Amino acid sequence: MPPIHAAASLLLLAGVAFAQPADQAQAQPQDPEPATSAPSPTPAGPPRFVYTLAQTMDAHSVPHIDGGGSATTSRTRTEFTITWLASPRTRASLQLSNEFAFYDYKRADGVDPISGDPFRGFNRQNADLLVTHAIDGQWAVLALGGFGIAREGNADVGDSIIGRGGVGFSYRVTPGVSLGVSVLASTQLEGRPRIVPLPQVDATFALDERWTLRLATIGGSTLSYRLNEEVTFQLKAGYEERQFRLDDDGFAPEGVFQDKHIDLGLGVLWTPAPGLELNAGIAIQPWRRFKVKDQNGDRLTRRETDPTYGLFAGISYRF
Repeated sequence: MPPIHAAASLLLLAGVAFAQPADQAQAQPQDPEPATSAPSPTPAGPPRFVYTLAQTMDAHSVPHIDGGGSATTSRTRTEFTITWLASPRTRASLQLSNEFAFYDYKRADGVDPISGDPFRGFNRQNADLLVTHAIDGQWAVLALGGFGIAREGNADVGDSIIGRGGVGFSYRVTPGVSLGVSVLASTQLEGRPRIVPLPQVDATFALDERWTLRLATIGGSTLSYRLNEEVTFQLKAGYEERQFRLDDDGFAPEGVFQDKHIDLGLGVLWTPAPGLELNAGIAIQPWRRFKVKDQNGDRLTRRETDPTYGLFAGISYRF
């Protein structure tokens, strides 16, 4: 399962990501991508466990926010994943994660018209379980479920819980291309739960012996250039959405803060030893939006930003 991210964010709709099959894991600069395609065959043998520990971080400079102001944002995320390879056809992954996000606003009247400094730090914890089963060499089914707690420091825990679940299937068209659909349900910090059918595309194309292109509905797309056995350069594109419960201070007591953005990243992935992966690079968010709602779900402010610029880094170890 990749560290990330993705994303990291479980799904775009749920605000958290799932893991890839353990034998397809690789480090990402954002939330991990889910194992929604048919799992690759696992070598025959007794059931076994694979463990992955990962740490990622990123920071962005927001030069201008519509309505006035600027900001610096940063995020650190720690993940621990246990993948049970129950049989050559069946696997289950449990992912536990803890994330801290920090927002340093400067006269951001567009986000908070009262103080210009609406909030600082948020915490997010997630626990997610994904089970996949390959019916045969082409068809696979999956089931997923989990919950998260996303809040500002003093917000009520009971009002900060998000639950999610879903079922789906995929069809392996070729060894590198899988298509499918999932029905996903997620509660919200405000508003009604969402139930969404999500088409799935997971396609990997080896353009030549060094270039690889991966297209994925969930987790974004990656163009990779393998320099050698240890070093790979990657160009990534993806989308992330997060929401947090606000505490009872400030201009939106017990409200909700949403942060949505499109991510572009250029980085290098280094694998110095089996199971150990490090990555780092530069990132751009060509589009980003901050939204604040009150406790009833009514919008108070919604502001887009100028393109942001940042850095990311991560490390993971699989054993």
